[in-house]
Amino acid sequence: MASTRSRTPHTPSTLLPRARPRFLRRPIRLVDDRISRRGYVAMGSFHSDSMASLLAVPDDAYTAPSFPPGCDAHSICEEALAFGWQSGHFGAALRPLFRLSPEWLFLNHGAFGAASAVALTGLRKWQAHMEEQPLRFIDRELFPFIADVLRELAALVRAPATSCSFIPHATFGLNSVIRSWPLHAGDVVVALDVAYGSVKTMLQEACRAAGAELVII
Repeated sequence: MASTRSRTPHTPSTLLPRARPRFLRRPIRLVDDRISRRGYVAMGSFHSDSMASLLAVPDDAYTAPSFPPGCDAHSICEEALAFGWQSGHFGAALRPLFRLSPEWLFLNHGAFGAASAVALTGLRKWQAHMEEQPLRFIDRELFPFIADVLRELAALVRAPATSCSFIPHATFGLNSVIRSWPLHAGDVVVALDVAYGSVKTMLQEACRAAGAELVII
């Protein structure tokens, strides 16, 4: 005998409305109020303006970022004076700023060199600030800090800030300059035989690619 009891159609659980988890009912609050609430602005996930726009701001409209404690130019100069440097003196007077062993005397600075003790102290301060909140530093502060230092450098060398850039090492810079030359087939490039080995290699490669001739004298 067939049953006359009605049955409720089965509804997949994925279609049933679910209560919003309790932790999502609270308004989302940023951990650090210093983190900007703007969306992505520059490349990738960066929430700061792009380097190009930061460098293009006119001097009379530019506002420098606030540097972490101990990382501003005044603090760095105070560190240098604390190490025994006398302002305005160079050469041997800079010796106290480096931790080079007095048992060694370098005749040149052609390959490797030591960073100053002041720079190393500043490095540790920057590292501590970065590790305090990596997201804030990388996504919000890094570009403005770099742009500010580039603007200072541009003023020192009297060049447009948009034409200045930091490089990882001297070889990178030399390679960039050499490859920027408009060499053509038949051109002749003259270099001294005392040129650094990597410079000769870069010149050879640039001349080979352009069909130019390299003359070493």
